[in-house]
Amino acid sequence: MVLTMDMIVKTVDLGKTYGKTQALGRLTLDIRRGEIYGLIGPNGAGKTTTLALLAGLVRPSSGRAWIGGVEVLPGDGRTAALTGFASPQFPLLDYLTGREILTACGRLHRLDRSEVARRTGELLEMLEIDAAADRYIGRYSLGMKQKIALGCALIHAPEVCLLDEPFLGLDPAAVFRLLGLFRRMASGGRTLILSSHDMGRMERLCDRVGILHQGLLQREIGLAPAGAGRVPPPPPELESALWEVAGGPGERELSWI
Repeated sequence: MVLTMDMIVKTVDLGKTYGKTQALGRLTLDIRRGEIYGLIGPNGAGKTTTLALLAGLVRPSSGRAWIGGVEVLPGDGRTAALTGFASPQFPLLDYLTGREILTACGRLHRLDRSEVARRTGELLEMLEIDAAADRYIGRYSLGMKQKIALGCALIHAPEVCLLDEPFLGLDPAAVFRLLGLFRRMASGGRTLILSSHDMGRMERLCDRVGILHQGLLQREIGLAPAGAGRVPPPPPELESALWEVAGGPGERELSWI
């Protein structure tokens, strides 16, 4: 399908069933380049299923999806190169180190060894897990595993990031840096589709939010644009107090994004 210049993600009647259970039903979306689109809803609403379908990790039971004009099909490397996916529902390999996993992800996307090493180092530093880089993932905390998963989603500079609960298990400083990174990515024309139960952060970050319930998109809400030119709102009072006591976390950039 040929998409308009500003459109990068499109779904038409996208659905997934498991036996008699409808995980997602007839989802139709149009998402623009540089947009941050949020998915919210209760557990089992279809958020993770939507992201997994867009990532080409599961085959739809009905409907179709396109990213960058290319139909999303499981095993198709064209859309895999365009997307970065992270979800706590898809666990990391416990017998590899954080550095090894990031390196493997970079090599799978055909980056040369020196570039993989450079990007891995930047990710480890930005996510503040460089001290644990050579520790086995099985010894990582939930938040540390989450950081490595996010690093895998970002290392190849994807056009579209599909992030399931990206703030899960992260400390306030890490969340602060991610929010800044996501805004810069959107300002640079990259697209983010993310799910979260954190309503406050979603409202501060997203351009639009889709509300899913029982596998159906019940409503879309447009928020103040989070992309180009948006000035992020001040942090909540408790967050501001934390930075006064502990020192602000500061924003850090990735040179390739």
